[in-house]
Amino acid sequence: MTENASLNCAFDGNVDSGLLCNICYCPMLRPVMLRCGHSGCQVCIQELLNNSHAHSRCPMCRADFEREDIRPNVALAKLTSELQVHCQSLDCGWFGKYGNAALHYQSCPKVPMQCQHDECGYIAARERIASHADSCPKRNLPCPECQREVKFENLQEHKKKWCANALIKCPLSCGGEELPR
Repeated sequence: MTENASLNCAFDGNVDSGLLCNICYCPMLRPVMLRCGHSGCQVCIQELLNNSHAHSRCPMCRADFEREDIRPNVALAKLTSELQVHCQSLDCGWFGKYGNAALHYQSCPKVPMQCQHDECGYIAARERIASHADSCPKRNLPCPECQREVKFENLQEHKKKWCANALIKCPLSCGGEELPR
């Protein structure tokens, strides 16, 4: 069983070695062909070019190539898109074709997602992350007194020590009503 981490899927059965990228050793995702006839994943080939700027060398035969030498490999794309895969997200159970894996991954309710709030780091399935985000202690919300954005976990301290509009007891201990800071 071969894995493709970017789509969170695993290939069912053996994958023909001719369908594997010679750079990442995974079945080719959006295969492209070089002028020399060798192929690789579009992302892997682009990364070779990005790391070497204007031109690079084929990882198989070392022939020079430039950006203009890269063409989609339609035949390999058809073959790899038909490979059977399954989702690796816990409790998902989706099986399908590699060509449909990206679409599944974008909406899979079981895919692990990280909380959107800075400094939180909480990870849960996509189907549960929204309920966490609504109650996350790291979420920002406006202070009810001054409207300044404050992390929920710091709101009480903000009101007590920093909020310019918070009502406080008179510092002279006159016993009068509370006044704005």
